[in-house]
Amino acid sequence: MPHHPRRSNVMDRRGRKQSGQVLLIGTLVGTMLFAMVGLALDTGFLYYQKRKIQSAADAAAIAAILELNTGVAANFVQAGREDAKLNGFEHGVDNVTTTLNRPPTGGPHAGDSQYVEAVVTKNVKTYFLSLLSLGSMTVAAKAEARMGAGTSCVYLLDPAAEDQFRVAGNYSATCGLMANSNSPKALDLNSGTATATRFATNGQYVGAFNPIPATNQPRVADPLASLQPPTFPAANYYGVNVTNSTPLNPGVYHGGIRVAQGVQAFFNPGIYVLNGGGLTTSGGPNAFLTGIGVSFYFTARQPVPTPPPGFNVASANTPGRFLLNGEGGFDLRAPTSGEMAGILFFQDRNPANQAGPYDIQGTNTTRIEGVVYVPASDFLFQNHTGNTANYTIIVSRTLRLDGGAANLTIRNDYSSLANGSPIRATPVLTR
Repeated sequence: MPHHPRRSNVMDRRGRKQSGQVLLIGTLVGTMLFAMVGLALDTGFLYYQKRKIQSAADAAAIAAILELNTGVAANFVQAGREDAKLNGFEHGVDNVTTTLNRPPTGGPHAGDSQYVEAVVTKNVKTYFLSLLSLGSMTVAAKAEARMGAGTSCVYLLDPAAEDQFRVAGNYSATCGLMANSNSPKALDLNSGTATATRFATNGQYVGAFNPIPATNQPRVADPLASLQPPTFPAANYYGVNVTNSTPLNPGVYHGGIRVAQGVQAFFNPGIYVLNGGGLTTSGGPNAFLTGIGVSFYFTARQPVPTPPPGFNVASANTPGRFLLNGEGGFDLRAPTSGEMAGILFFQDRNPANQAGPYDIQGTNTTRIEGVVYVPASDFLFQNHTGNTANYTIIVSRTLRLDGGAANLTIRNDYSSLANGSPIRATPVLTR
């Protein structure tokens, strides 16, 4: 047979060349597959870390807003960082930084002190990407939280008062009531009716409430513990006795405000600081108090600048309360915006500046639209014809309906308030 050595050599060289090309292509494909797998692993790990960091940021924001709601505002950063740590990310450890801002520094709620912003960042080590001089990447997550509206309208804070909520009349509410007392008679339906969306108490109850109260419930904290006293107006008034219908203006009323019997008093919108003496009226068939967009801050022992001759400065040292005595009524509504939005009555938290009870009597229809925040005092309602307000919130030591035919209706329509209910009882993540 003929031999073709030259052709064989050519074929051998061609085969070796093809084998080299296959090896090169295989190496390139393997490298690409390795790179893709490595990139996928790094990307997946970074995504996993992002999810964990987001959970830590969410927890930090919720912990911070809850801490602010207890009134210990200085500790909200610590509270947020502690909950981020519980979720695996400790501030200052392993390249982790946890920052809490109130108000948020960016986003749709920037500058709004109702919100807290939590930002958690970490330098996360990479594996394949380190071959490309990306040995670590910064992963960050942000969360915002605020307090959502509470489900109750009445919070009674004394831990042991008997008859903390006592009804001798008719009580009707489109929201809940919480009594912190551990007494066997924390809730006492003495006579009449009591209806709400929920009754709850740390203790027990007596009477046919509708619905049946939940007993042995955990006590709730003061829902407005973080509420700050108002900015005092610049105007000062001394020993004011209202004897005619001339409107009153916002200011600091040293010695309080007394409305004479049968007088209709008008309050222009704004903040009224009652430095001693409180706000009292002697009632009468035609007596009526009217104020739309008003807040009353009950205090005492505040400075009395440049008192006029004859003014008894000591009267500012006697704590006052709200008293509607005898026949008469009122239409008082809290501001719908500003620092005291939704706050009608605000009792100074200093025990030396407190007095009570806050007492509403008479036979005329009243309108208590806003928060009655008197956590250290009893609130007595002895009005015979009810309450026409769109919303009322009561935070007091006790609440008692007396007088044989007392009728109190409480609603929870907060549509007039831009930010809804002033009670923020549930933390809500917003971002």
